[in-house]
Amino acid sequence: MKTAILLLLFAITSVVADTIVMDNQTGYPSKNAGSSIGIEWASSLQELNAKGNDTKNQVSKKPDFQLENPGKIEVTLPPNAKYFRVNVWSDNSATPTLVSSWVLVVPKKEYTLEEADLYPASLESGTGC
Repeated sequence: MKTAILLLLFAITSVVADTIVMDNQTGYPSKNAGSSIGIEWASSLQELNAKGNDTKNQVSKKPDFQLENPGKIEVTLPPNAKYFRVNVWSDNSATPTLVSSWVLVVPKKEYTLEEADLYPASLESGTGC
């Protein structure tokens, strides 16, 4: 009975949930221990600004969705997600080393992430200039 309920919930979620495809063309995650790359979501401009301030203040956080490998990955959008950006952590750092700009989410769209889309997180704080 539990299995039938779980399968039903999975079927409903996969039919109702919006997705995007992330085509990770970067070298991340690298083979270095502790290196990771992930997607961070925001549901409003206020949340986007707050998360930007977290990066400026070097607040430690984990990715909302982790990209395990390079290449195309289908990503289910969380409820109310309107924006996303990509964060890269390297060498077990507590804060992102690299970030991408915030992007407006368009369901069912394919996004290609290249090395040129990433910049040092320190630039957001103004200390990198």
